[in-house]
Amino acid sequence: MSKLRKVFTVSVMLMTILSMSVVVAPQAQATASAGDLIKMSGLSSVYYLAADGKRYVFPNENSYFSWYSDFSSVVTVSQSELESYPLGKNITMRPGTKLVKITTDPKVYAVETNGSLVWVPSETVANTLYGANWARRIVDVPDAFFTNYTIATGQQVSATAYPTGSLVKFSGSTDVYYIASDGKAQKVESAAMSANRFKTADVITAPASVTMPAAGTPIASAVATLIDTSSGAGGTAAVATGSGVSVALASDNPAAATVVTDTADGAQSMIPAFRLNFTAAADGDVVVRTVKITRGGISADTDVVNMYLLDGSTVVASSPSISTKVFTFTNSAGIFTVTRGTTKAIDVKFDLKGNATAGITINFAVASASDITTSGAAVSGSFPITGNTFTSASVTDLGKLTLTNVSPTAAGSVDPQDNYEIWRFTAAGSSQDVELRKMIFTIVGSVNVGDLKNFGLWDGGTQIGGTVADMSSSKTITLDLSSAPYTIVKGVTKTLSLKANIVSGTTRTFRASIQNGSDLSIYDKGYGVLLRHNGADSFTVLQPVDSNSAAVSYTINSGSLTMSIAQDSPTGNIASSTTNTTLLKVSIKASGEDVKITSLTVNCDSSVDTKTIKNLKVLWDGSQVGSAIATSGACDGAVNNDYTLGSTVIARAGQTHVLTVAADITGTTTSGETLVANLEVGSSNAQGLTSLTTLSTTAITGRTLTIAAGTLTVVKNVSFGDGNSSTPTGVAYGANTKVASFTIIGGAGEPAEVTQISLADVTAGTKYVSKYFQNVKLMHGTTQLGNTLGSPSSGADTAQTHTFNISPAVTINSGEQYVVDVYADVKSTTLTTAAAIIKVSSVTASGKNTGTAASYSTAVTLQSQYIATAGGMTIAIDSDTPLATNLLMGATDQTLGKFKFTASSSESITITELVISVNIEKDSGATGTVNNIRLFDVNNVQIGSAVAGFDGTYATTTYAHAIFKSLSLVIPKGTTKVIIVKADLNPYEGSGLTTTGQAIQLAIVPTDYDATTSGSQLPITGTGSQSGQSMTATTLTFTSNAGSIPYSDQTSATSTQLAANVNVVRANEMVLYRAKLMLAWNANTPSGLTGNNSSKQTIAVVNVANTANSGTYPATVKAMNISVSTTISNAAATNRNLTVYKDSASGTVLGTTTYVSTTMAVAGDSYTNTNFLDGDITDVEISDGSTKTFFFTLDTTDAATQKTLSVTIPAYHSGKYGATATNGSYGLIWSDGSTTNIIAIDNIDIGYKTLTY
Repeated sequence: MSKLRKVFTVSVMLMTILSMSVVVAPQAQATASAGDLIKMSGLSSVYYLAADGKRYVFPNENSYFSWYSDFSSVVTVSQSELESYPLGKNITMRPGTKLVKITTDPKVYAVETNGSLVWVPSETVANTLYGANWARRIVDVPDAFFTNYTIATGQQVSATAYPTGSLVKFSGSTDVYYIASDGKAQKVESAAMSANRFKTADVITAPASVTMPAAGTPIASAVATLIDTSSGAGGTAAVATGSGVSVALASDNPAAATVVTDTADGAQSMIPAFRLNFTAAADGDVVVRTVKITRGGISADTDVVNMYLLDGSTVVASSPSISTKVFTFTNSAGIFTVTRGTTKAIDVKFDLKGNATAGITINFAVASASDITTSGAAVSGSFPITGNTFTSASVTDLGKLTLTNVSPTAAGSVDPQDNYEIWRFTAAGSSQDVELRKMIFTIVGSVNVGDLKNFGLWDGGTQIGGTVADMSSSKTITLDLSSAPYTIVKGVTKTLSLKANIVSGTTRTFRASIQNGSDLSIYDKGYGVLLRHNGADSFTVLQPVDSNSAAVSYTINSGSLTMSIAQDSPTGNIASSTTNTTLLKVSIKASGEDVKITSLTVNCDSSVDTKTIKNLKVLWDGSQVGSAIATSGACDGAVNNDYTLGSTVIARAGQTHVLTVAADITGTTTSGETLVANLEVGSSNAQGLTSLTTLSTTAITGRTLTIAAGTLTVVKNVSFGDGNSSTPTGVAYGANTKVASFTIIGGAGEPAEVTQISLADVTAGTKYVSKYFQNVKLMHGTTQLGNTLGSPSSGADTAQTHTFNISPAVTINSGEQYVVDVYADVKSTTLTTAAAIIKVSSVTASGKNTGTAASYSTAVTLQSQYIATAGGMTIAIDSDTPLATNLLMGATDQTLGKFKFTASSSESITITELVISVNIEKDSGATGTVNNIRLFDVNNVQIGSAVAGFDGTYATTTYAHAIFKSLSLVIPKGTTKVIIVKADLNPYEGSGLTTTGQAIQLAIVPTDYDATTSGSQLPITGTGSQSGQSMTATTLTFTSNAGSIPYSDQTSATSTQLAANVNVVRANEMVLYRAKLMLAWNANTPSGLTGNNSSKQTIAVVNVANTANSGTYPATVKAMNISVSTTISNAAATNRNLTVYKDSASGTVLGTTTYVSTTMAVAGDSYTNTNFLDGDITDVEISDGSTKTFFFTLDTTDAATQKTLSVTIPAYHSGKYGATATNGSYGLIWSDGSTTNIIAIDNIDIGYKTLTY
């Protein structure tokens, strides 16, 4: 039978070609050019000669006449010339001219460029695009020739756009447009119609429903790619040849370099020898067919084992012929093409011989213009063109990478499947770490492009690089790893897997391979050079082999059919009285080959065994197949509904199709009744179209569906709270205030369309809408629903209904919670006893699918309203206000406090005046201590103008004040703004203070800040943005706090905590000194594992710095203490002492530790904290801007192995004998020259340093 088919196919083709001879007008014998129609004298067969030098076959007259109108241009050539042109493939139908199908498949396709077929999914689409006579455009393609085309997977023609290649006149225009591959419409000028062999008969007049796409570049003359008759068969378009091409050395030509060879095997590969620029004339493209490269230098031809020409990263030629220093690359079809008026850079690279002699020199040149041959263009340039010289160096440890087959090792068969390992091999690195930067795999065998997809390289469970979706037309897969190379460490062998999806190709064979050395890019990370595979001078094809090194391949088994319930198959509720309701969706995928499904059986289960469905039908990819069954019989799972499909349902290999079961749900069903649609198991009801294998569909159980009503429900929106005195609904005169909110919940059965919402007064005479509100509207987010009621009907005597008509209708989906907010302008009337004023009386709606009533009419009382006279504001200290600390007098731009202002949700507040107060310890009149007071927001933008200083004019006995006037500081309703207060500190002289160590503290005083004016003056003047009311003591809330104080102020006799007034909002206290010390560990402070113990071991080195100050005041260190934590146990017979030094451990001794008349560690005891007092160590003065270093040594004779000793400078510690808070318990005692004993420096915490023995 198969032989008979072949004989018949050949006979058809021969008869077709012979039939053309009847009308061929023989011409004089001539030499043909690319683009000609040719025949041989004495024979009738006509071929198309393409630019690639091949002759392409017209399989029938339909194909021929889609490209040509007659045979007048056929050229007769000699037999020898005809035979010199190798035979190409069959020519496909010209794009845009005909629709095609095969007799065994009803699907109709549009032909696009390169023989690509796009499915026309329905008669509706075809009728829209091509008119009522669309079927006349269809040409039946014999099955034998259908393989010349490629079906575009997952694509189909749309009713709103014409396929690529179509000639179209759009509505309202007489111009003809060509639809390009980018979707744009290119106007075809009149001269271009004949120049491109376009036919008026192929022009389509588009209906008004199809709009013209974006305009592309007009076509004014012949376009080579459009008249290339061989394009669908993989041929090359003929192009006009330019008159000339110039050749020159590129400006970025590779520099001279040393190249590497290994003494054993291997050498550097892909060495950039030189770069040539080819520039074509503006009058045409130039095809370069021959390039000769001449070797120079002190070397031999055998020192170069391969040479390459590259266009960018693509190897366009390799393995040239060699004859006495000349390396010749040649390709009659062209090595590369230089586009007219452009320059193309071509790189010449070579491989060095393994174990080449060290010190040889190599360079390369294009000796003369005759060494470049073209398609007819003249070659010019300054010849010879010579590159730089390369010198070889010999090494013994050049890297090497070897790939070795693991599996398969025998021919086998494989089922179509995803993520299949088609080749496993090892990659072994040696001598150096190497990188894989590129791999090009070639698929060998009878499979077609598209049979295997989604290629990926894997190292175990980790993918290397990305996924390559498909093979190229030459069946290669390029894995570019250059951006993230894969490293093989020297001495390590990796096992790698090439995986792919086997989509189609039943009975076809395949194997993966690496065909050329240039298909691998291997990089030596040690020497920074590229390598050849396995270090070999010649490359052996890498592929799966058996024990005899014979190549082995897989054969793809007959196809299969996979079926599963679709992810979006319906579940949950469906509405009654609906038509064309989806009951089941099934995903169906053929693998290996196309599969035809000839019949299917559907049944239904119902919870109450009633006739609940009718007009049961099956759809394939959205189009109905088979006939609908008007009445399905009892829905009890027993009655089968059979569908005969014939040849209408074909599952394409590798493509997922969707089978849908739909029906009408009758109005006699019971709400709450359930339905399940099932697909019964088939019996020999499917067939593979390549293998003719009989298959059966599998059973699919649908999801349970519940018939439910679509009635809406309304509830109060609990996320919007009732108004009260603390959180008012709004304020008098408040505009666009949200006064209520409710939620409409969609019914379970189907979506509902809402056309009207009615609100109503809660109580006539007292609680009615018009008494308090006007300009009432409904909002869903930012969308208004219906009209605005400017003046709602008065409910003074009778409760009123307030109706909002909604157009267009609002759709609320099943189960959706749709929030509606009520907004209004508040009138002048206040409501200071919370009460509900508004209720929802009804929502009018109907089912979107069925049209049945879905309204809601039970009244729902909404939130209570509270209308305040004005909004309020709360003032508090911000949690991020600066910590209590010591400040340096004379410092500028100091942050003294951060206060937060929070407006209530009723309205925004605009502050026009703000009073910031300060308490200056023991001398509130010393207002010169602080100046240039400024306000900032959190983005460090200044608010208003600076105040020069704190003014004592209005001062109380405690506070002086800075009054910020003419502000326009808005606190939006319901939000908080933080105000930062910054100021400059005056130097000690001129500050008004008689001694340092005095504290200052900012505050906002809520009571009368002005001692000289009668009445109570508030620190904040502000106005409500809507009510227009001024802030009062009632609407302002002050959150009082004590504020914290620096550590030095907690126990020192020099200062006591500042006095606190009731309800004052206070920042933290700052203490002022004219000098400021900073402590830090010195870089030489020991820590970690130390050496042996010692009678004088340095355990701590501390830097004490006197920060530069405006008065150049020195600071004096009077005592310094350390805290100790240790696991060391000291000997019973010896006391252990600690000594403090200045500048070095061999420098001046400042003191030896005592602790209440005892040593650091009494005999038999462990170390304890030091307890230096003023006078126990020598004072050390530190000048302004200077640093002194203090060394602590300790007798650690008793420190045993693995014992530890941790030390720090504390803020405060307790002594060995439970000492209380005396000066000797502080880490540092110092003086700024004014205050004698200062015991803290900014909450010191420099951490512990630990020694381990």
